[in-house]
Amino acid sequence: MKPKFTLLEVLPAQAQTAGAASAGDSATALVKLLSTCTAAGVARLEVTGGSTVLPSGIDHESVVLIVGSVQPEQLRLLCLFARQNGHHVIVITDALECSDGDIGPMLVELNDMLFQLMPAAAARSLLTGKAKFIYPFPKVDCTATVAIFLDGFQSVIVITREHDPYMGMLALPGGFLNVQIEDLPACAARETKEEISVTVDPADLVLVDVRSSPSRDIRGHVVDHGYMWLVPADKKERVLAELAARSDALTVEAKPVAAVLASGLAFDHAELVKAALKQLP
Repeated sequence: MKPKFTLLEVLPAQAQTAGAASAGDSATALVKLLSTCTAAGVARLEVTGGSTVLPSGIDHESVVLIVGSVQPEQLRLLCLFARQNGHHVIVITDALECSDGDIGPMLVELNDMLFQLMPAAAARSLLTGKAKFIYPFPKVDCTATVAIFLDGFQSVIVITREHDPYMGMLALPGGFLNVQIEDLPACAARETKEEISVTVDPADLVLVDVRSSPSRDIRGHVVDHGYMWLVPADKKERVLAELAARSDALTVEAKPVAAVLASGLAFDHAELVKAALKQLP
């Protein structure tokens, strides 16, 4: 059965006209989406700025698309209330604007809460496609993994995984991409900070390989993008001082590369280390 859609537009607190929006990319995306919704016969409801009360008239089986001028906490509560009322929620990331603060951290939180994030162009395609599925075809997950080398390529930073899969095994820091929020270098830098407390500039990361075997991760089809950072000599002391196990890491340390490869690494992280070593002059 084809799902029903409802567009929930959050109006600016000082809006004089329904659908009013400030100039910018978000306004352009919103105008195009509103036009598509009108042509597709999608119900459009409004909520005033600051309000977290869902308007009446949303069909129980409706997929709710959230757009407009919204504050971070208001967005979170609207998503939660819509979910509690049995709706599937899709947050249209580039049709949102926030005049008070940064909406980015809230999008990360919603992503972690398994709310679907989608750009306006994809939503328009979803509304106009012949088969209106929430997930028209299976999706793979993306991860970024980082091999951080010290003293040339003599040693590499590894963690001991705190959780399954591969609990207790050595691994390189890394994790899942926040969809619609960041690119892969930003993901790699964020995961490095979250897992081992080390700050790295995404621009300093070099893409080494991409591993995409359907069986490489028991959790599903996960495409991993391997990066490396060869720590400059003048930054080694700072990196070692920052080093601390956090997030999914039970321990973290810099170990000789030969010893790491001999003991084995979780997933296919050894392939990333070996690929990086091939770049030796």
